[in-house]
Amino acid sequence: MLKSPAPPVGSRTRSVPSLALLCMEAISSKIERYPPECLGVLSESEWDSIVRCRHRKTAPKQGHGSAAGKVACTGNKIKNSITSKTGGLDGTGRLVPAISGQVMTAIEEACPRFKCSSVADDLVWKDCVEYKFRTGGPSRPRAFQYPWDLLVARLKRSGEDLVELLKPPCKISAVENTEEGESMVDASLLHRRGRVLERSIKVMSDAPMSVALLKSSGVGKSVQNFIKQCGKLHSKGGDIPAHVVDVWSERRIEGLNLSPLGHTQSRSVHMSPLEQLQRLLQGWKNVASSSGVEVTNGSDSHVEDCSGRDKKTTAEQHDKDMKMLQKCKQWRDIYYALLERESKMMENHGKRMRKIRENLNTDRPKISQLNFKAAGRRDRREAILGGARGVRAMTAAGKRGMFASASPSDSKMQQLRKETAIIASRQVPVGVATKQSHTSGRKSPAKFGFTVANAKTLQRKPAVGFGASVASATASRGVVGTGGSKRKAPSGQRSVALSGGKKLKALKKAGGGVFSSIQQKREIATKKAYLDRQRRR
Repeated sequence: MLKSPAPPVGSRTRSVPSLALLCMEAISSKIERYPPECLGVLSESEWDSIVRCRHRKTAPKQGHGSAAGKVACTGNKIKNSITSKTGGLDGTGRLVPAISGQVMTAIEEACPRFKCSSVADDLVWKDCVEYKFRTGGPSRPRAFQYPWDLLVARLKRSGEDLVELLKPPCKISAVENTEEGESMVDASLLHRRGRVLERSIKVMSDAPMSVALLKSSGVGKSVQNFIKQCGKLHSKGGDIPAHVVDVWSERRIEGLNLSPLGHTQSRSVHMSPLEQLQRLLQGWKNVASSSGVEVTNGSDSHVEDCSGRDKKTTAEQHDKDMKMLQKCKQWRDIYYALLERESKMMENHGKRMRKIRENLNTDRPKISQLNFKAAGRRDRREAILGGARGVRAMTAAGKRGMFASASPSDSKMQQLRKETAIIASRQVPVGVATKQSHTSGRKSPAKFGFTVANAKTLQRKPAVGFGASVASATASRGVVGTGGSKRKAPSGQRSVALSGGKKLKALKKAGGGVFSSIQQKREIATKKAYLDRQRRR
């Protein structure tokens, strides 16, 4: 039997991925669809590789043409695609974690050995905490900003950096021995040390503080030693060494922890770095003394509280948070601790609201006694004359109540009547406007337009007999006699001469509102009836 020849050694190229890599990419792309029990066949290293691959594939890309390429996921380092975005959960523009917290919880419950994975803790659980409990939000107090071990390490490093700032540089090359080289080295060294000083103060001011944290990190002793060394250098009165950063000059500081309850404020403060460290040290002493520890140089009441307690967090709840923080060694522990804290806070809030509703009838303030004070005769008389009391006040109150009960606003008929009254009050008599337009050499556009509008409203169909005479008398602003002669009527009123020496007084110019046509019809009907009665006599 012929055997197939073995493949040549080294025939596989880098462009062809291995079968293990393809399987890991397939699992990582749809990891939420697999039952958690199926992932139990994976080892810890394979699970870490799948988490790295998932984190790399879900990273925000720079553009459409940027490809990450296929890189082996079994290595310790991953070449992520270069991104130009900032912010997000991890500072790279990521908006959601690579794997949701619910999926990770189900997987780690089914496979308990995955709970020890530091890769999943750094790449997934940290983003899950930031996604569900935002930094600075009401559901995440400052005590749960970092896990306990990471917080202790940050404070230790900050204290050690402060001590190193006072030491001279170790290595000096031949170029640095010259005057020009020394000046360049001093400038760069001071700039670098100034940034280290600002970072250390920022880390220490933002961190919550307790007696256990002071003992574990030893940051209090480091800060106290730094302050003493700076005081000795300044008290000598001589020249300060060139390698020592300036900690005595005031500078503008943004976001310093100077609030009464330890909040980080965004307002700018002018203060020297040495004074900041002194305030922090005194605040830590206050925290220790409040916990029952005897502290030298007793606490100052004017120094701010640096315990890291939020404004809406009670002292009892803050102590519970700090004790719970000591048990949180990883980011996943922070996630579960915040979930438990949120559920307890909601439960306590519900109990408090139910208690308030139950005691509403008993705790509500009630009027125990009402006393009436008799008003004097003079006060009653003035109130009656002013309309505050008496029949007029009762009538006005009844009208207000009637209209308020009918509708919250005026009815449509009332609005129409108001509009009609306003239009009628603004209109000018036609005769006056016409006379002004004839006498004046220049015609005002507003007056001319107003005259034309009134003329159009007063145009009627040609009437016979009395209607024609009334229309002509109205249009000419005069009085028509029996012989057809015209004479000017007195201002303010118009009259029409009738047979028998009698005169019919015409009404004033009708308003241009909604009811003007109805009113004119009634006037014409009244005039016709009057003329009929006169003829019958």
